[in-house]
Amino acid sequence: MMWQRLDGRGSLATAVQQVVQGALGDLVPPEKRVVEKRVSSHTGALSRARTRLPLEAAEAVCDQVFATLIQSAQAHGDLLSRLFLVDGSSMLLPHTPALEKAYPPGGNQHGKRTGR
Repeated sequence: MMWQRLDGRGSLATAVQQVVQGALGDLVPPEKRVVEKRVSSHTGALSRARTRLPLEAAEAVCDQVFATLIQSAQAHGDLLSRLFLVDGSSMLLPHTPALEKAYPPGGNQHGKRTGR
C-alpha cells in the first residue's frame, strides 16, 4: 500500500488501520465495505491480494501519483526546478561482482555479512 511506504514507521497493519478508521478520507474509493464500515483489520488477505496485483496496475498508480504531483507543483508555481527522487531501497538488482564492489553488503552486530 502506498500509505505503508509514505509512513516512516509504515507497517501493513498500520496502513490497514488507516483505512479501517477512515483516516484517509476521499483517498479510499467508496467501495461497499468502506461505505458500510466493514473493512477488515486483518492483513493476511490484503497481503495475498497485493502479490497478485498486475504490474500494469502498480504502474498506473505510480503514473497517477506522478501526474498529481506535477500538476500540483505547476498550479502553485512554487518550484523553480523539478526534482525527481527515486528511493531504490526496496529494489532488487542482480547480484553481480561490480554491484557488490560498489555497494558492499552490510553486516550485523557480530560482523557477519547480511547481504544476499
